[in-house]
Amino acid sequence: MKIFAIAAAVAAALGISAQAADVNPVMVVKTAASPDTIKFLVMTTAPDELKPDPENRRQLTLLPGQTEAVLSPGETDEEPLHYLLYQQTPRGMRNVGDIYRAPGQTITIDLSTNPASVSGSPLMDNINTARESLAPGMNAISEAVKARDEEAYNKAVEQTRKAAVDFIRSNPSNPGSIELMNLLSSDEINVAEMIKPEAKEDINGPMYDYYLNRLKAEQQRKIQAEKVAPGKPAPDFTLPDADGKMVSLSSLKGKYVMLDFWGSWCGWCIKGIPQMKEQYERLKDKVYFVSIACNDSKQAWTAALEKYEMPWIQLWSDPDTPAAESVMTLYAVEGFPTKFIIGPDGNIVNKVVGEDPSFYDLFDNLK
Repeated sequence: MKIFAIAAAVAAALGISAQAADVNPVMVVKTAASPDTIKFLVMTTAPDELKPDPENRRQLTLLPGQTEAVLSPGETDEEPLHYLLYQQTPRGMRNVGDIYRAPGQTITIDLSTNPASVSGSPLMDNINTARESLAPGMNAISEAVKARDEEAYNKAVEQTRKAAVDFIRSNPSNPGSIELMNLLSSDEINVAEMIKPEAKEDINGPMYDYYLNRLKAEQQRKIQAEKVAPGKPAPDFTLPDADGKMVSLSSLKGKYVMLDFWGSWCGWCIKGIPQMKEQYERLKDKVYFVSIACNDSKQAWTAALEKYEMPWIQLWSDPDTPAAESVMTLYAVEGFPTKFIIGPDGNIVNKVVGEDPSFYDLFDNLK
């Protein structure tokens, strides 16, 4: 009680009412006692985003024997936030869970139970209920992975997807249904559209549009995949280069075009740059090389251009472009790198997904 009194006094001195002061812990993480030190990383983002701000990170540490870690409120916790909790393991950071919290709430994540439970707000209770509906399928997935049984794994994935569909259909007013939309396929947009307006009124409500747009983009990619097969006309697009000049595919005439969908975050893409430089020098008289950076911030993209010094046409696909309108959807890109060869007539000649050193041999057979 003394701690809360001090916090209230400080709030009053700052002109903040004691009622408004967020003196409650943000998060309590519970685990079973361990002989080892356990470290967690907490990152936050806006409620309508999945990608956290890497600059805004906090660490929780449980020393050997400790079973509870507490995250105290900071300035960023004064707004409703989407929290992402990661546990440090020998294999890297493991995503423990996504948590939504309003100011003043204390969210408790109990990792000592199986499955883990999250409590502390009506929203997280609803999300818990939704996630619990998936438990049989998720447990079956874990068992299949341990057994390295691909057939059992595929069945378990389908079981989990069906459980998500059933929950949404039965609970269209539950905001927890929004959390299960990421398990739907593009053939189930009608299921997503069953979710009622009242389910979108809580902190996670903005995620409804995010997931729905993603499903529509996936559906569009399936349609586009048939349109970007060899022999089909290459869809035109216009994107900015590093100087801000807008470049259209249709402006590149008289030569073959090699479209390279890549990202500075993509290890295989970076690994392929030295060979691409060699092949550019060999083929530049008859082939336009065009690299399109995807899922990169403008800052990360320009930094990569400076670092890797790629002398061919460099374009940027703004990651804030709605998925259904992006060049990645236009070309049905699902993996990186993805490369297309486009003929002087504007038709697609070939498509290769992944870093394949033999890709450039395809040009030797072109007239």
